[in-house]
Amino acid sequence: MLFLALAQLGLMAVTIALPPSNTTNAPGSNITLPALSTTDGTQTASCDGINGGVHSLEAFSLSAVHKDNSSELLVLGQGGVVNDIDIKVFSTFSTFPFNDFPTITLDSGNLTPNGDDSDLAVTAPVNEGDELSFMFSMNPPPPASIYCAVPIIDSKETFHLAVNGDADSFSLCQTGRASTSQVNVVFKPSQNNSESYFIDTCKPVKLLMKAIEAEETSVGLQRGALCRL
Repeated sequence: MLFLALAQLGLMAVTIALPPSNTTNAPGSNITLPALSTTDGTQTASCDGINGGVHSLEAFSLSAVHKDNSSELLVLGQGGVVNDIDIKVFSTFSTFPFNDFPTITLDSGNLTPNGDDSDLAVTAPVNEGDELSFMFSMNPPPPASIYCAVPIIDSKETFHLAVNGDADSFSLCQTGRASTSQVNVVFKPSQNNSESYFIDTCKPVKLLMKAIEAEETSVGLQRGALCRL
């Protein structure tokens, strides 16, 4: 039976037992919801300690860049559905080939996916071992103001995404052993991950933000036009 202590949302992490799902390709049956923020973060907090950090960016695409400089387009993949909360996580387009939110906006440290129902999306707090996630709900709590765009030298259109002031601790991790398993972005992968991914599959990456010009259409993004930046 699904269990969710709704009265505790905003105060503590909640672990929910779920039946196996073909949608999420999760290796286990547990999904842990990150603790929700009870108050809005300040604009300066998201970029603390980052020289020249940018708190707001109108619209951008996001890619994961490997050590060999190859890159993969990131989209919002399925993270599970619990009662009225739809969890979405950053996943590779190659393992979740749908792009319902072709651009993302950074506003005062908050990320907002641009697409249908974007007004229902809330950025969840990110701790060590967590996937970068959003919660879609009819009554969303205040978002976590934890993201920052780190300027790249000699570039006005590309940035590195940072969370909690850290742009160097992201990895791509498989949620299953099959070659078709969904691959998600994880911050500081940990053995203690509620069986949401296999830590031995994690590969370090940098998250590259590319500003999107107004004339670039969502169709181009959905076809993977920015899969290689």
